[in-house]
Amino acid sequence: DYDRRMLLVATAPLLATDDRALQAWFDALAACHSDYDTRMSLEAVLARDQLAPEALERVIAAAARMHSDYDRRTTLEALAPRLGDSQALARSYATAVKGIGSDYDRRAALEAQIAGSTLTPFSSAAVLDVVDVLGSDFDRGVVMKALAAKMPADAALIARYRASARKLDDHTRGQVERALDRFQS
Repeated sequence: DYDRRMLLVATAPLLATDDRALQAWFDALAACHSDYDTRMSLEAVLARDQLAPEALERVIAAAARMHSDYDRRTTLEALAPRLGDSQALARSYATAVKGIGSDYDRRAALEAQIAGSTLTPFSSAAVLDVVDVLGSDFDRGVVMKALAAKMPADAALIARYRASARKLDDHTRGQVERALDRFQS
């Protein structure tokens, strides 16, 4: 895996936008069993300036195969600023985050998405879908407050947010509900 990673990292900056070359690179990566070596290889790809949405989907898919919560989360955090407003990427990102076992690592990946992407009603709802599977009210509250600060003013989304808030303990619910005050006119 180390040798494979060294080759993948060395070739990542040389990858053309040619889909066959990218596919061959990701096929070689799929044979890597080490999450660390996979993450380091993906970080080399993410260091490229231009990546098509299809390549970003491949990065997310490769991250989703990782067993290490830390390596998956770190890879997703590095990718988060490139999500833009793509519904497909938001959906894939949320699915990959749901596969993380640790509430802390899920929270950190969601915070990176909120901070780095363009939140739409769809991507905000995808964040809430993951929030709903977090076991810790603290982690859920942190993510929801961050989301409320950046999410768009969409009536259906605000209703969805409130539905998630109702599942929290009273103290945390009060905090996340107050975070919606910015929508009051």
